[in-house]
Amino acid sequence: MIVKDFMQKDFMVVSTRSSLRTIAEVMIQKKVETVFVVENEKVLGVLGIRDLFTLPIPASFGGPMQRQVEESLINRWTETPVENLMNPDVIRIPEDYPLMLAAEMMVNRGKHPLAVMQGEKMVGTIDRRDIVQALLMLNTQK
Repeated sequence: MIVKDFMQKDFMVVSTRSSLRTIAEVMIQKKVETVFVVENEKVLGVLGIRDLFTLPIPASFGGPMQRQVEESLINRWTETPVENLMNPDVIRIPEDYPLMLAAEMMVNRGKHPLAVMQGEKMVGTIDRRDIVQALLMLNTQK
């Protein structure tokens, strides 16, 4: 089994200049957990919805200051371009990569989804859910 047969071909790419707030709104609307940052077909980084909370949150979070902290975080998302928060450590694998090696890479490196490449061009993504689905399909074919 190879990655190409189970990868997601419909994935979301964003520009380095997009604001975190804009991307967050699109991620929520499209129900996507992760986006890839691409410029001129070159994969530059990855951003997960959980990364939005890596911006500093004041220690005074909660109590009477809670509303101000919430507004502060939203303002930071509005002002911050994706390139400031994206993770440039994108794992790229070729589309003919063995599926279980991709799974092993996700487990050992603690990252997913992986960018599936055809040469230098990103053609899909593969995540843990895709691999579990492939294994379940394989099991039902026996």
